[in-house]
Amino acid sequence: ADEATLLDKAKKLLLEQRDGKDFDAAYADNQVTAHQKTIELFEEYLRDGDNNYLKAFAKETLPKLKHHLEMAKALRAQHPESK
Repeated sequence: ADEATLLDKAKKLLLEQRDGKDFDAAYADNQVTAHQKTIELFEEYLRDGDNNYLKAFAKETLPKLKHHLEMAKALRAQHPESK
């Protein structure tokens, strides 16, 4: 398995071990982090990528990702026990 697959499995196990508010907080934190990393990846490809099709896709998708990040931050704000 590659690193991304192992990381996904580890996150899933961590979330499965939580319940109630603790689960909600962990989930909200995970969503914020995941969207931030995805946005960074897309922005990096826009700067340095060499495939015009992928650059166009990144440019088109970035506003949606940023909107989802704001939604994830709002969800996290509802759970003060999150980081």
